Amino acid sequence: MLKRSMLLVVVILAYTSSVEAQSYLCIADKATGFSFNKRKKDWEITRFDVSDDKYILTKKWLEFEKSMRWTWTKVGENSSATCGEKEDFTERGFFRCEFEPIIYMNRQNMRFQVTYPYGYPKRGF
Repeated sequence: MLKRSMLLVVVILAYTSSVEAQSYLCIADKATGFSFNKRKKDWEITRFDVSDDKYILTKKWLEFEKSMRWTWTKVGENSSATCGEKEDFTERGFFRCEFEPIIYMNRQNMRFQVTYPYGYPKRGF
């Protein structure tokens, strides 16, 4: 009985680790861009306050898609953006997910970049 219980525990642990989602906590430390100065009627280089910007990049099973997908979620928000089906880390550890915004990540040095290249940049997604 004890051997059977131990075998069951090993099987459950092996199954759990094989379906476990991969996740990365991404904490922003700096942001720069442009803002329009109405008085000067000109664009200026601006630093944005990102002290509260934290994101989670997670690979998980999406039942409605019937596939594993990377999702990008701002901590504290209910909605998330889903990357394309073929988007994944390269052999060298680089990742790119394009929706709005575009997410770049390097798994080797654990750095990430969020870019809003379309039209006027906006905060959040």
